[in-house]
Amino acid sequence: MRFSDWVYGIIFTPQKTILKIKEFEPIKSGLFVLFISSLIITITNTNLIVPANNINLAPLILVGAFSYIFGTIFLSLILVFLSKFLGGSGNYFALFTGLALSTIVFAFLPVGLFIAEYTSIFMINDFLRILVFIWYLLLTIEVIRKTQEISLFSSILTITGSFASMVILTLLISISIAGSLMALFV
Repeated sequence: MRFSDWVYGIIFTPQKTILKIKEFEPIKSGLFVLFISSLIITITNTNLIVPANNINLAPLILVGAFSYIFGTIFLSLILVFLSKFLGGSGNYFALFTGLALSTIVFAFLPVGLFIAEYTSIFMINDFLRILVFIWYLLLTIEVIRKTQEISLFSSILTITGSFASMVILTLLISISIAGSLMALFV
C-alpha cells in the first residue's frame, strides 16, 4: 500500500486499516507520520510560550518533537507489556506502527489555532483540541484491540493502566530528583 492509502485509511476507515497494519507493518510510514505529527503538536503548543518568554523557536521545536517520539516509543512498550499481561499477542511493531499512524489526527490542530487567531474566539481552539484528543484516544483503543487481539474492555484497561503507570513513573522520577536536590543543598 502507498503512504497516502495508510493516511487516508487511518482517518476514514480505521478498522480495515488497522487489520492491514498487523499484516504489513509499514514502520517507515508510521515513523514519518509520527515525526510530522510531533512537529505539528510542538509548533501549535509553542505559539503561547515563545512570544511571552523570548525563547528560540528551533531548539524548542526539535526537543519537543523528539520528546514526543520518545514518549510514543515508551508508551508502545508499556502498552505491549500490559496487553501481554492481559492475554494479548505482544506484537510491538504492529502496535507502534498503529499508534504512530493514528497521530495523523493531530494534523487538525492548526485549524483550531487558525480559527482562534483570526476570529478571537479561543474556545474553538480548545474545543477542537478536546475533539482531536478524543479521536486519538478512540483510535488508540482500536489499535490496541486489533493489533494485540484482546477484548474492548482489556484494551481500555490497557490504555488506562499505561497512563497510570506513566503518571506513577513521573512522580517517582520527580520525587527522586527533588530528594537528590535536597540532599545536595542541605
